[in-house]
Amino acid sequence: GVAESLAPFDTRIVFRGTRAATLAGTNDRDLAVVIEFRDQTTLENWFNSDTYQALIPLRDRAADVVITTYEAD
Repeated sequence: GVAESLAPFDTRIVFRGTRAATLAGTNDRDLAVVIEFRDQTTLENWFNSDTYQALIPLRDRAADVVITTYEAD
């Protein structure tokens, strides 16, 4: 359902993969997904959309998810 929720927001899945190694520090996450949004407002509109919000209970039952946003320098 996440891919369908992203469709109206002109996004691009940059990377999806499994952790191969942690070279410095600690990382308890095995999977990562990087999604590119046009801007922070678009990301927040997607996150708060009815479509994505409806997926959250399923997401929370299936995985321990951390969503972090970054802005390019």
